[in-house]
Amino acid sequence: MVLQELGGKLTAALQKMQSVTVISEEVLDKMLKDIAAALLEADVNVRVVGQLRKAIKTRAALEEEVAGANRRKLIQRAVVDELVNIVDPGVTPHEVKKGKPNVIMFVGLQGAGKTTTIAKFANYYQRKGFKCCMVCADTFRAGAYDQLKQNATKLRCPFYGSYTEADPVAIAAEGVAQFRKEKYEVIIVDTSGRHRQEAALFEEMQEIRVAIEPDNVVFVLDATQGQAVHEQATSFHEAIDIGSVVVTKLDGHAKGGGALSAVAATGAPILFLGSGEHFDDFEPFVARSFVSRLLGMGDMSTLVKQIKDTIGDDKNDEMMEKFSKGKHPQSQSRHRRGSRVSDEAVAVFFSNFGPVRTASGPLWRVSRRWRRRDRAARRRVHAARHVRAVRERHEARTLIKGHGHDSRHPADGRRGRRRGQSVEAVHVHDGQHD
Repeated sequence: MVLQELGGKLTAALQKMQSVTVISEEVLDKMLKDIAAALLEADVNVRVVGQLRKAIKTRAALEEEVAGANRRKLIQRAVVDELVNIVDPGVTPHEVKKGKPNVIMFVGLQGAGKTTTIAKFANYYQRKGFKCCMVCADTFRAGAYDQLKQNATKLRCPFYGSYTEADPVAIAAEGVAQFRKEKYEVIIVDTSGRHRQEAALFEEMQEIRVAIEPDNVVFVLDATQGQAVHEQATSFHEAIDIGSVVVTKLDGHAKGGGALSAVAATGAPILFLGSGEHFDDFEPFVARSFVSRLLGMGDMSTLVKQIKDTIGDDKNDEMMEKFSKGKHPQSQSRHRRGSRVSDEAVAVFFSNFGPVRTASGPLWRVSRRWRRRDRAARRRVHAARHVRAVRERHEARTLIKGHGHDSRHPADGRRGRRRGQSVEAVHVHDGQHD
């Protein structure tokens, strides 16, 4: 599971605080030390971790003065809020609008997965009903145009590029102009991967930006590079105005915290998380929901959204309304005790549509009560089978005795027959000795 180790250590640090009767300064310092160690092991920037510790301690000291406040809950809420602040700079990302051309320019390091991310981006908005297209302005990497062409063919998405043209600025300008005339709504431009030491490629990126005038510049971050990506993100932010961030390869590395904390260097919000090679391995990023799932607290809002995307709003409005209100979607009389969505409802959904998993783990974990109920049901089934087998054996013995003979052996008084002796032989033998 992605970032499972980090989430487990953060959860363990919070659980240690829950087991203590009195929360003193020593307990708070020990918890903050464990959280800082977990974040540093996940390659989160040292400066960001130091700011996190200081902010949590300051909030705990200020909110402690509130009369009647539960210090344990205040500290837990402060930890969640500060973790959200790491990955959420508080900037509203660009919103793609229908009925007008939205030019999206992708930039990033070499090998960060820009071309694959562009295909996922197009697939995501195609499923929402947008007219999408791609422009390949990557003339630096061999095979970039072929890869984009293959992905566009799979998605049945129009694309623009050239084998012969060597000027990426001309390709980008011509492609965007053509698709704007054809009134496409999402125009995605792929650029060459570049390093911060390559000044010529940085100048090329700036020329492309001036030529196409993008509505949003998306910076693709590679999660496998750890803290090294922080300096790269700073260089990109100084060279070009980054509007949003996409973090890729979170499934292939345990230390994805470096890429998540590098968002602070760009000051741009995270749009999506990439966790695989398939087009559907693309998850919209919501900071509070991500942190909530990372700490094992669950995320019902994202679960309901996944159900809506799978079933559709127009297929069963009443069921979706009950799900959003936390009621059982099938029957109100079966579960009158609570107002939450029952485990049976979630199990029915998972049996029909499969497990709902995201980049940070499952959206829903079946409770222990439902697991115990499932085990009890299996035990009842096994008990019923045992009773049925005993009854069948008893009926078989009664059928044998129904011939009017005693099946007791004359030598030792035992019932039954000798090994290898048939039922008819036992009856004949018993009949001779009666």
